[in-house]
Amino acid sequence: MGGRSVVDAETAGQADSIAAALREEEVHVWSARLDLPRETIQRLERLLNSEEAARASRFHFVRDRDAFTVARGVLRTLLGRYLGERPEKIRFACGPYGKPTLAPEWPTELCFNLSHSESLALFAFARSTEVGIDVERLRPQPDLDEIANRFFSKEEVSALRRLPANAREKAFFSCWTAKEAYIKGIGEGLSMPLDRFAVSLDPPEGPIRLRVLDLGAAAPAWGLYRFEPHPGYVAALAVEGDGFHLRFCRWSPDGQTC
Repeated sequence: MGGRSVVDAETAGQADSIAAALREEEVHVWSARLDLPRETIQRLERLLNSEEAARASRFHFVRDRDAFTVARGVLRTLLGRYLGERPEKIRFACGPYGKPTLAPEWPTELCFNLSHSESLALFAFARSTEVGIDVERLRPQPDLDEIANRFFSKEEVSALRRLPANAREKAFFSCWTAKEAYIKGIGEGLSMPLDRFAVSLDPPEGPIRLRVLDLGAAAPAWGLYRFEPHPGYVAALAVEGDGFHLRFCRWSPDGQTC
C-alpha cells in the first residue's frame, strides 16, 4: 500500500464533495450506524426492491431485519450518489461466488463492497479496482482456539498463541476480518480456504502483510489495511493493487447523503 494517504471526512458537506470526486487512485470507506429511528428505517426500506424486501422479511429478529434493511438502503443511497441515479432504480448482479456487483446495464467501472456487524456497517467504493471489506464487533469468543485451528493458517495460529491472554480476542477478530476482506475482494468467498493464505496479526492499525501459500505463480498484488472504525469494532479493507489514497467518510440520515 505504498503511497497511501488517509483523510477523514466529518461533515455531510465534505462527504458530498468526496462522493462527487472519487478518483481512480482513491478508495472511499463509509461507515453508517444501523440502530436508527423507526421513521428513518422505513424511509430506507422504500428504496429496496422486491427481492431485498423478501430477504429482509425472512429474518426472525427485528434487529437483524432492520440491520439488513438499513445496510442495503444506505448502499443504494451511496451508489445513487456515485452513479447520479435514483437509489431505488439501481439493480444488482452477483459474481460466481456471490459477490455483489452492479447489473450489466450499468456501464461503469465502479466497484464496491459492504459488511456489517451489530450496529455498524461499512461500505468501500473504488473505480476500476476491486475491493473487499469486513467488520466485526469485539466480543467474548470462548471457542477461539477451536475456530483458529480450523480456519487459520499454521503461522497465524502460532502468532495468536504467542500473545498474552488479554490480547488474543482482539487479535483473533483482527485476523478474521483481514482474511474475510481479502476473500471478498478477490470474489471467491469461502471457496478459497482460509488457511490457504496468511495475514500478519500486527500492526493493530495500518498495512497488513499478506502471503498466499502454495501458489505456483506470483501472488496478485493486493493491499490489506486494518483499522478501528468505531470503539469496540475492528475492520479490514482489501484493495487490488497499490498506491491508492484512502478516505474515511461518515453517512448520516441528517445529511444530504440520504
